[in-house]
Amino acid sequence: MSVQALQRKFILISSAAILIVMGVILILLNGYNYRKTYQNIYVTLAFIAESGGEIASTDDETENHEDYEAQDASLAATDVAIDPSSHFNNFDMTVETPYQLRYFSMLLNENGTVDRKNLKHIHAVSEEEAEQYAHILFQAPGSRGAFNHDDIIYCWNRTLNEDGTCLICVLDCTTELESARRLLYRSCTYGIFCLLFFVLVVALLSRRALYPMIRNMETQKQFITNAGHELKTPLAIIQADNEVLEMINGETEWSRSISNQVSRMTILINNLITIARAEEQSNIELTDTDLSALAAETVESFQPVIDQKGLTLESGINENIHGRTRKESYREIINILLDNAVKYCDEQGLIRVSLASRAMGRGSVLTISNTYKEGKEVDYTRFFDRFYRKDSSHNSARGGYGIGLSMAETLVGQSKGKISVSWKNDMIAFTVVLP
Repeated sequence: MSVQALQRKFILISSAAILIVMGVILILLNGYNYRKTYQNIYVTLAFIAESGGEIASTDDETENHEDYEAQDASLAATDVAIDPSSHFNNFDMTVETPYQLRYFSMLLNENGTVDRKNLKHIHAVSEEEAEQYAHILFQAPGSRGAFNHDDIIYCWNRTLNEDGTCLICVLDCTTELESARRLLYRSCTYGIFCLLFFVLVVALLSRRALYPMIRNMETQKQFITNAGHELKTPLAIIQADNEVLEMINGETEWSRSISNQVSRMTILINNLITIARAEEQSNIELTDTDLSALAAETVESFQPVIDQKGLTLESGINENIHGRTRKESYREIINILLDNAVKYCDEQGLIRVSLASRAMGRGSVLTISNTYKEGKEVDYTRFFDRFYRKDSSHNSARGGYGIGLSMAETLVGQSKGKISVSWKNDMIAFTVVLP
């Protein structure tokens, strides 16, 4: 993974984490606020209903408005005084409450006829409209709800009395609900600004936070490149000395073994150097490439190897499929995947190659699959890990070093594509998607 890709991933994960935390906080905050707001509204409606449809004001009990002690005493003496054991203990009732609430109530008999009405505390609803709402709410499902009237939000509560009558109380709750909505809007707005600020801070400090990891990655790449070049010299000397011994003593089992192991080491070193160089190149020039012709040519070159193994090849390469990539990289990707398919295909098995356009017509999909009955319990999440092999003993009977798929992933990433692996119906499939 390149330094830029690592930084982007770090910023993305950090931003996602803070987004989740802020989202949970906002949901809990506004959810509690809305719940508490509606709870207070319906407690107020229940209080009005228990008061018979009207909260008695202190004007009914005293003529001296400046004598607050007399007002409090008269309020406590009314039939709507709060019982300490009732469920209205948390309802904030003051001498000003009757003047602040905007509501109306209707008492209907069993037939739905209005017996008594109270419209003294409402202005925006006429008597005719109030009766219409009362008849509608009398038949409405449930015992409470809300409705709009001239851009004013009203909440209502329906209470059935023991004598069969029905008391409907309607309360103007626009102020309370608008306050809750403003809190929702402002909290979300501030949350977005905080998230953007956090992303900016993380972006500015990400390289410093990742500096030790980036330094280790760069040191590792430099070590692989330098060590690879240093190892090439002794390998070349060993190969030359082995050829001299074969010229003197003839080819033996031991000389063939030395030659084979030198070849294996040379391939491994070249692959490591290729990956290190590929990861160092952040800006690869991509050109329009005829993927169909390139894939057909590469697959055809593998035909003798597939026939020698006794395998069957099915090719389904559509024509005139183009994509932006590097010819060398795309050819190497197909080589790696075909070589992997030949090595791990079941005996007398099938290798299938297909190349088609994506569903929306933009980009291409290359799929190379082979029969692999042992793949049911395999951990496919590690297939692109460097030096990973299913055989933990790293037996060289099948060849390979567990580095080819890692190299393919790097090359696909350079072309802004994605590679994935899946197993179904005894077939393992590698899919390369290029934009």
